[in-house]
Amino acid sequence: MCALRLKDIDFERGVVHIERNKVHIFNVGDVFQTPKTATSRRTIGMPDRLKEELMEYVQRLYDPKPDDLLFPRSASSIGRYFRNTQKRNNFEPHIRLHDLRHSHASLLLNMGISAKAIADRLGHANEIMLYRTYGHMYLEQRDELVAKLNKL
Repeated sequence: MCALRLKDIDFERGVVHIERNKVHIFNVGDVFQTPKTATSRRTIGMPDRLKEELMEYVQRLYDPKPDDLLFPRSASSIGRYFRNTQKRNNFEPHIRLHDLRHSHASLLLNMGISAKAIADRLGHANEIMLYRTYGHMYLEQRDELVAKLNKL
């Protein structure tokens, strides 16, 4: 999120190109680099609502250029903003911003989306990482499958 530039968003096609990440190095500053793995570089589709929200956000920016960062803040300041928003709105339990990635993957799994498609979306090299992280959800699906078979 912190490395996204305006040119990384294709509003016409409704996709986001993830081509780099931003890390902060003590005594050096912000450094942009290619993602850890080849599969981390990817193009992912945006739901219409996100596309509309991003378009509105970009329209509020002052004269944005293609290479401008969409969110020119540090990861820690975005995290603080997220935590403060949760507190202000009495959101319980408090979660980290990164936990939204896990919620997203869990939602897709519950919707019946294939592990391969989810792994591609998250930038995993293969489904193994997905199974390691979300294996408990597959166990729940296994139990649900057996319950459905019992009803036949």
